[in-house]
Amino acid sequence: MMVELYKKRMAIYQKKMLRYMKYVFNDHFVLVGMFLLGGAAYYYSEILKTLTPASIVGRLVAFGGLFFVLFFGKVATLVEEADQQFLLPKEKQMRHYIAQAQKHTLGTVAPILALIVGVIVPLIVATGNHEERPIETYLVFLGMIFCLKFGNVSLQTLSFFQSNDQLKQRSHFFWYGISLLCIGLSIWVNSWCGAILAMIVAILLKQAEKKTIKTNMLDWHVMIELEKKRIHGIYRFIHLFTDVPGMEVSAKRRKWLDPLVKKISKEQSHTFEYLFARSFLRTTSYSGLYVRLVVLTSVMLFFLKDSWFVFGVSLLFLYLIGFQLIPIYAQFDYMLMVRLYPIDALQKTQAVQKLIGKLLILAGSIFWLVSVVSLANWQNSFYLLVAICVEIFLFIRWYLPQRLKKMHQSTS
Repeated sequence: MMVELYKKRMAIYQKKMLRYMKYVFNDHFVLVGMFLLGGAAYYYSEILKTLTPASIVGRLVAFGGLFFVLFFGKVATLVEEADQQFLLPKEKQMRHYIAQAQKHTLGTVAPILALIVGVIVPLIVATGNHEERPIETYLVFLGMIFCLKFGNVSLQTLSFFQSNDQLKQRSHFFWYGISLLCIGLSIWVNSWCGAILAMIVAILLKQAEKKTIKTNMLDWHVMIELEKKRIHGIYRFIHLFTDVPGMEVSAKRRKWLDPLVKKISKEQSHTFEYLFARSFLRTTSYSGLYVRLVVLTSVMLFFLKDSWFVFGVSLLFLYLIGFQLIPIYAQFDYMLMVRLYPIDALQKTQAVQKLIGKLLILAGSIFWLVSVVSLANWQNSFYLLVAICVEIFLFIRWYLPQRLKKMHQSTS
């Protein structure tokens, strides 16, 4: 019964996620993703050719990457607020429900682990003294990482039950320490040492989980709160691409940015310009997205040395930034008073064009300055500046008005 309940909830959950994913993995995201993956694969292969067993940095990067991947995959319990009342009589049978959640989590995260370990292992082989063949090294490291993740899933399950908080904390520190030790042994000593130790840890944590399930009651409040945080984290990512019902948008006062808004005229013709500027500065969903994309792109451009890749990354991300800011046009559509303003609808379109145009000019200027440093070639930097100016002009004067016209027609 409890297994069927979980499967039913998971089917509903997956259907909802698939509905959102078509907005996340749109044509623009796929295009940028393919370009970045292709560029990253090329540079990664070139870097591997230059590495030797004496390259300590390469091993440290592999060490950090393998440890970081262990944090992928939270146990999806899909529990709800009402469960602590309605499922309370079935608490003893909840172990079957949680076991099904564990199976789903491990099954979902396994392909991700296999992919990331497959990317990191060539780095380990190039910088290590591993005598095994690459395929054997890959399988041993994948087994070690999967065992550590298996132990992590058991550790997450322990948090769902009432027990000593200090014991839970010590268990987490134990897993962190052992994980670091296993990865370190596998990279610097022998891959089989880390894999065997990881297997032992996974067995011990599984035994501790079984003992806890038998002797302790469920901590419904903690389990529900952990599931809320997991769902909220997913919705925060989806919210970067589309609106999510029930997703709260946080706003911050940011008084120190008031001088930027005060420069806008207080005349009636600048009403929407003021509203959109204030919304962008205070709403983290727009300003946070803008800052993250600008910083991420700047870091990438700093390390890129090929002029074609610099051109591609700069222009693609500049377009992506502008595209992701377009929904600000509908930011105040839910407010009745805004609809009653005696203001021409054209002013709203012009205000959005002006705001996005300024933000793209700022982002483009930053990209160009970073590229000047990374390329160290004034001629290529000049061509990039021209390309950025042309793209911003076409985006603001041609593409954006068409998008805003469609949005206006759909809301009117």
